[in-house]
Amino acid sequence: MNTLLLMSDAREDATSDSISGYGLVVAGNVHEALLPDSSGSPAALPAPVRAKAARLYLQ
Repeated sequence: MNTLLLMSDAREDATSDSISGYGLVVAGNVHEALLPDSSGSPAALPAPVRAKAARLYLQ
């Protein structure tokens, strides 16, 4: 199974969000320190999340 990143926040039952859905990042470069689940100094994702992000190049 692939790991995908949402391009924006997703809110269940949000009436102001687009009917067409949300954009997804399938592969590419991602600045790990800017992701909301990153923590520490320097900011890094937890190991289980990093292991699932095989198609994403975390910088």
